[in-house]
Parts: sequence; C-alpha cells; structure tokens
Amino acid sequence: MVLMEEMTSREFDLYRDENTVVMLPIGALEEHGDHLPLSTDTYQPVHIVQGVVKKLEIMKKQDVVKKQEIMKKQDVVKKQEIMKKLEVKNNQEGGKVDGGQDQEKGNEAVKVIVAPTLGYGMIQSTLKFPGSITLSFDTLRSLIFEVLKGFGDNDLRNIVVISGHAGRSHMMAIRLAAHELLKLEGYDHLKIIVLSDYDIAYDQLGKEFPSTDGHGGELETSRILAIRPDLVKGKGVPTELVLPPYRIVANPQDHFPSGIWGDPTPATAEKGKMVNDRIVNELSQLIVDMVQED
Repeated sequence: MVLMEEMTSREFDLYRDENTVVMLPIGALEEHGDHLPLSTDTYQPVHIVQGVVKKLEIMKKQDVVKKQEIMKKQDVVKKQEIMKKLEVKNNQEGGKVDGGQDQEKGNEAVKVIVAPTLGYGMIQSTLKFPGSITLSFDTLRSLIFEVLKGFGDNDLRNIVVISGHAGRSHMMAIRLAAHELLKLEGYDHLKIIVLSDYDIAYDQLGKEFPSTDGHGGELETSRILAIRPDLVKGKGVPTELVLPPYRIVANPQDHFPSGIWGDPTPATAEKGKMVNDRIVNELSQLIVDMVQED
C-alpha cells in the first residue's frame, strides 16, 4: 500500500498519473458505548481503504489473466495478417506500427495513493459523552476543502473521500467542500467520490441486521470485531433509542444513556467481515468506473 506520508517528493511526482486515485480516510473521536473504542469511526474507513487497495490488485491480476485467455483464443493467422497490413500501411505513411495503443488505454491499472487519515469529525448527538471531540461545521468544511484543493493542485484528478462517521451534518460539510471545489475555475475536471462506508453498510439493515440498528449496535460492533477484536470490551448494553418526533433536543444523550442505538449483543466477527467485504467490493468497482470514464 502506497502511503503518501511515506513518499519522497520525487517518488510522489513519478508515481502520479491520470490513473492515480488518492484516498482520504476520515474518522472521528466519539463514544461508542462501553464496549467499543473512541476511534471506532476511524478504524473502519482505514480498514476499508486497505481492503480496496488489495481488491484493486486482485482485479488487476484477473484482468491480465482474462486478456491472456482472450489472446490464446484468437486466430494467430488472422492476427499476423492484420499486423502485416498495419505494417505496410504505416511504412507507406512513414510511421510505425501502432499495435492497438488506443485499445489498451482503458485497461491500464488503477494506482492508489493513501493520504494521511483525518481522525476528527463533527459530532453532535454524542458530544456530551466523555471522550467525544468535535470540529465545527465550518472548520471541517474548510479543512476538507483545502485538502481536496491541494490534491487538485498536485495533479491528482481522481479523489475518494471515505468517512467512517456518518452523521448528517458531518457528511454535509464534507460534500459541501467537494461541491465548492468543483465550482472553482480550473478544478471542474476533478472526479470526486464522497461517501461514508455506512452508505453501503446500511443496505443490510432490515436484512442481515435489524432495521432499528444504529450507533454502536450489532452492525458496527460486528465490523470492529472483524477489524480490531482486541479493542472490543464485552458485548455492550442493548438500548432502544426513542426521540420525540421532529424534536431538536438539548441533551440527546438522555435518550440513550448507554451511548448505543440498538442491540450489539448478537454481533460476530463473521457478520462484520461480510459487511466489510461488501463495502470493499462495491467501492472498488466505483473507483474503477470513475477512473475509466471519459
């Protein structure tokens, strides 16, 4: 895995090209009950980024094997005849045999640079629990804007921002930063993906996990069991979150004193791995599609 902070300036310069993707993991320092660590929302996107890098390498190898199989099935005689015709044509024009360069252009491998992880985000409903630390909306938006702009200034055209914290205001600040950058003259050519890994993970609610599951519940606990089981302390306390409809409350923690939304007790590492793998697979394909689009 290529970590941006470990590269020299020259290494970075030689590595980047039009197929390079920079991935920025964003987390948070936030309570997740008495059983999960404060950096739960940071461990998850970092793990996903690591998985995406591995998955893209596998996809690259599979693509090479597929090309080799196709080549074996081709009629060798026809290929030789085509090459001879191209050679005659190009010699007459004073050029060289192209050899299908345009055909290969879209098949170049995606390369990933992983940017340093941002371990802070915007916290609201859990802010009054011990250990939760927040950035303001404007600070987060400005910070992400400057970082994304820096990527663009360094000719990194494909950008993926993945957040392990899925709070609405937190994600809104990140998305707004990306929108503002793309509106700037000279930056509208950038391709940017912004998502929380829970945008994909929550597809499992009502299927593999209860529809009422949430913060520090079965799904999130399962994911951490699969990523850092050494940091999981006990099973957590089942808690039903009940908030007055449409109300903005001053002390939301009073409605879930355990710091949990849902029942984490049925969580398993196997369930967590299933969710993590699904996120890795889906995000990897999204990245390949983004890089290859015109």
